[in-house]
Amino acid sequence: MLTLETTGRKCTKCGESEPDVKFTGKRNSYGKLYYREMCNKCYNSIQVHRANAIENTYGVRHFSAIKKHRPPEGTPCACCGVNMTHDKGIAGMCFDHDPRTETFRGYICKKCNTSIGGLGDNLDGLFNAIRYLQTANNAIN
Repeated sequence: MLTLETTGRKCTKCGESEPDVKFTGKRNSYGKLYYREMCNKCYNSIQVHRANAIENTYGVRHFSAIKKHRPPEGTPCACCGVNMTHDKGIAGMCFDHDPRTETFRGYICKKCNTSIGGLGDNLDGLFNAIRYLQTANNAIN
């Protein structure tokens, strides 16, 4: 992993884009360098909240507890109902937690987990998306 100070990048979580904000980069199997969209400080904060949620749920503060306690492959996503897998694909099983209360919400697929997180992990973000879709659909019809 590479950690670089970069200018012009903006963290998707905190919005900071100062020169001292650091982003971690990884190379894919072809050697192309990709950077996280959030700064290291925000990423590390999320990992701490996740570790606390794991400890609150399973009594241990280790990410291996997720693998040990996750439901079997084929379990429906608690959000959309798709049969989940244990791989990293779009139907991959995710340990979903509330980052504010550090409580476990359930196992959901990667698609739902990414969508909920992208909407801010709160009802306001979801309602904003619903209002947008209703307005866009009304404009089309």
